Amino acid sequence: GLAISTFRDLDPLPPGNDDFIALCGRSSAHVSRHLRQVTELTTTNYLNGLRLESAATWLRYTTSSVQTIAERCGMNNFPHFYRCFSTRFGMTPAQFRMSSDDVSLPASRISPSSRLDFLG
Repeated sequence: GLAISTFRDLDPLPPGNDDFIALCGRSSAHVSRHLRQVTELTTTNYLNGLRLESAATWLRYTTSSVQTIAERCGMNNFPHFYRCFSTRFGMTPAQFRMSSDDVSLPASRISPSSRLDFLG
């Protein structure tokens, strides 16, 4: 949906869920319920997935520090970012950057779909 595309285009990505909820123009409960029905993810997990995909792109195509990238993608708690990234991609951000020529991003469960069109 438009809200997802707009959120992805923000630089830096805002922390938390409030900006995304505002972009949707719906109540927090409505957005949360619909996201869970469509993606089987909570709003927080969905947005963290978007943030981690952005981080992977920035790691691949920039020379910014991992700390800067974590902050830029809206994850200001660096240890939390590090754990989430390692869980999602099976390697640390530094390992991902070093091997990014050989690593393809995993198939996303968080891509915009027609079922999310209500979100803005």
